[in-house]
Amino acid sequence: MTNRENARKNRRKRREKRKKIVLFACVLMSFLIIKGCGLNTSNQQNPGEQDAGKEVNLVSKEKEAKKEKQAKVEEEKRAIAKNSNHINAASKYAYDTKEIRDMMTGKIESDGKKVAFLTFDDGPNNKITPQILDTLDKENVPATFFIVGSRVTENVKDVVNRIIKDGHGIALHSFSHDYHKLYPGRSGNTENILEEMNKANEALQNILGKDFSTHVLRFPGGHMSWKNMEGPTEALASNGMEWIDWNCLVGDGERKSVRPTSAAGQLKYVKSTLEQNENKDKAVVLLHDAGNKQLTANALPQIIQYLRDSGYSFGILK
Repeated sequence: MTNRENARKNRRKRREKRKKIVLFACVLMSFLIIKGCGLNTSNQQNPGEQDAGKEVNLVSKEKEAKKEKQAKVEEEKRAIAKNSNHINAASKYAYDTKEIRDMMTGKIESDGKKVAFLTFDDGPNNKITPQILDTLDKENVPATFFIVGSRVTENVKDVVNRIIKDGHGIALHSFSHDYHKLYPGRSGNTENILEEMNKANEALQNILGKDFSTHVLRFPGGHMSWKNMEGPTEALASNGMEWIDWNCLVGDGERKSVRPTSAAGQLKYVKSTLEQNENKDKAVVLLHDAGNKQLTANALPQIIQYLRDSGYSFGILK
């Protein structure tokens, strides 16, 4: 073979080799493109699926936002109304103490609305107070607890918190419940009474927080039992505090000779003392939740039923 022929042969081999390389590159490129398109297609939703996904996410977010909003609303309802003796949810059945006292005593004309105020003196404790709270919860009835400040300790912290959280009102019944200190010579001592009420309020704030502040009080023994009470009542009123007594009672604090000895007897006592009033629209009922008042706890369902059957709604004092 001549040199010229060899040269032609080598050129032909090189051309064929280049063709094979180009062909292989084209095949490889086509494969990669097809594979890439397949991946994109498998990972990408069609427009309809994308819109559906967006709608699901939107609905889910809306539900979550609604739940959070509802939780905040419920939390706000359970929060103590600032500078008050009850939670926000209780505002709808909380009545002004002075106004109720003036209606009860005939100082102002009644509005004709029948409202009963169950008021419990001398607590709190871990024996009787929880039983009373259980009954009130079962009957869906609010009440006002007139608390003795010296009894507000860490030992009853849960009970005090429950009174507020369950939608009841908290009022003051002095700090010591000491008649000799409050009424030396059976005469109201303005300085001592004011000091005791403020001290009791502070004891409650230590547990319930600074938003809590009660403006309702009941004098131990009742306002009507003591002499020279004008000074104390004026001093308390100037500090935004109002007192209230009662116009019917279960008799659990009466002397033993007349004190009822059965639940039926307590109910009868309520009926008879309420009937003695000219104005019966507002029934402020005196009960006690001291540790030895098991009979009162037992009688409470009957007393609630009687008042309810008599057309009374229930409220708290503020």
